[in-house]
Amino acid sequence: MSDIFVSYSSDDRDRVLPLVNALEETGWSVFWDRTIPAGKTWRQVIGSEIQTCRTVIVVWTDKSITSEWVHEEAEAGKRKRILIPVMLDNVEPPFGFSSIQAANLSGWNGESSSPMFSRLVTDITAILGHAPMLKRHQESHSLVAETQRKSEQERIHQQEQQLPEKQTQQNHQVDNKGHITIDDDRALQEAGLRRLEEQPGACERNEYSHQIQNAPESFARPNRSQIYAGGVIVALIFVAVIVAFMSPGEYTAPPPTVPAEDWPSQSKTPMTGNPEGLTLPSPSLNLTRGKATSSGKIIEAEIQKPVVVSRRPAVGCNNLTFDLDTGMLNNVPPTVSQEEVKSVFPCSTGSSPDGESYNYGGGVFFGNHSFFFYTGKDFIEVRDKFRGVVSIPLLGTDQSTIQQELGQPQRELENIWLFGRSYGCLRVEFAHDKVFRIGSHYERCDKVENLYQDEHQIIPDALRHIKAG
Repeated sequence: MSDIFVSYSSDDRDRVLPLVNALEETGWSVFWDRTIPAGKTWRQVIGSEIQTCRTVIVVWTDKSITSEWVHEEAEAGKRKRILIPVMLDNVEPPFGFSSIQAANLSGWNGESSSPMFSRLVTDITAILGHAPMLKRHQESHSLVAETQRKSEQERIHQQEQQLPEKQTQQNHQVDNKGHITIDDDRALQEAGLRRLEEQPGACERNEYSHQIQNAPESFARPNRSQIYAGGVIVALIFVAVIVAFMSPGEYTAPPPTVPAEDWPSQSKTPMTGNPEGLTLPSPSLNLTRGKATSSGKIIEAEIQKPVVVSRRPAVGCNNLTFDLDTGMLNNVPPTVSQEEVKSVFPCSTGSSPDGESYNYGGGVFFGNHSFFFYTGKDFIEVRDKFRGVVSIPLLGTDQSTIQQELGQPQRELENIWLFGRSYGCLRVEFAHDKVFRIGSHYERCDKVENLYQDEHQIIPDALRHIKAG
């Protein structure tokens, strides 16, 4: 059984070879050889492989769009909902396949570090999960980190064992110094008494000297170290009293304010409703989208993310609703844990741990239903094959419809529009001038813009590290 079945025209074999090599570098097994083993028929081999593979990649070119074999193989992948189209030429897919978004590799240079190939790997990962090479790379990093942690713990343990020995030595040194000081003081006392006895009136002082010599050791003159220690304690107490007397009472900083001239012209519409298990604090500025002020500045409020306070019951993967006003899917925000996402929607096709250097920092993927919880970066994404309802039907519409529904975008990237929302930022992504991806980010739009400017370096960097290793 192969991870990936590649469907292509035999005339394009040399063009498809770099794609196969790049996929195999990630560690996935790929079936693409057109040779037939002895004793087998073409239909037996292809039928067996396409039924057992985990995903089907069909390569659309000028030649493959007219191949009946390629059409039949692609149809099998479409029926199993595991089809990923790839275009090496700028062609129109055959009838029945144009509605499935294809990865455009027409300008691909054949390198696995290319942003075009990185995007394809992300789409495949949504169905298959981690690529084996990337997973082993992650495990090796975890092993190194665990080794370093244990080494640090051992070093700290050794230091803790050495500490009592050093403390005991210091105590012995202090005791020795104390005994030496007491002996010195007694020697000075005896010398002084002898001088007094030699002077007139020594008889009267003899009794006094006898009392001093016979006085209990507890009344001996304190040594210098004791005097210094007492002075330090008194000084510290004095400083503490002064600080306590002069320190002001508890001070709470007022919340930041926005000048009146920078307020948005539209009325603020706070988020309504309290989804089950959520506490949704209203942000200081609750904007439905960015508005230009009279000074020409864009106001972007700091976003307060909802906090989950109870676990939701599982609702399954039917009757899905993506609410663009709250950025939630079935009242579940992207800020919850992966475990809770899987418990509410028990139909995931793959996942990546939070904190990874690819897949936008990790998440839970639902390839068969075309929605994705990227919990590592706190956003939800639905795609053109989303098997649910979007509160504002934007998928498949053009840019003029988006402007009628949402107004002018706050920020524009290549084929991406960003709109400020009360929860953060709404991302609308275009392909062939039609909306095919929508994302609700619980971050400000400037941070979302940085995320998409850096996204193409996530997987290429990991692949380059694997090659170097």
